[in-house]
Amino acid sequence: MRSVNDGIPELKNSYYQTIMFIDQTTIQHGRRIYSLLDLLGDLGGVTEVIMICFGFMLYPISEHSFYLKAFKKLFLVKTSDENLFITKKIKSKH
Repeated sequence: MRSVNDGIPELKNSYYQTIMFIDQTTIQHGRRIYSLLDLLGDLGGVTEVIMICFGFMLYPISEHSFYLKAFKKLFLVKTSDENLFITKKIKSKH
């Protein structure tokens, strides 16, 4: 049931056949573990992910700082009257 094709014997009606040759050339295979940092690097870079995380944490502080600075510039008043913003105390009769 054997046939010869280019000097390589084949088995008829077989599902799998392994043929090994002896040669001086070698191929070495290795396995490297794919970690979380490798995944982040492939998805867009570790530095971009860290910058986005810090952006989410610092956004409320930045927004509050912007509002303070905007209100300060919005309500800027120049006047020579020093008593303009002093509230008068109302005396209550008890």
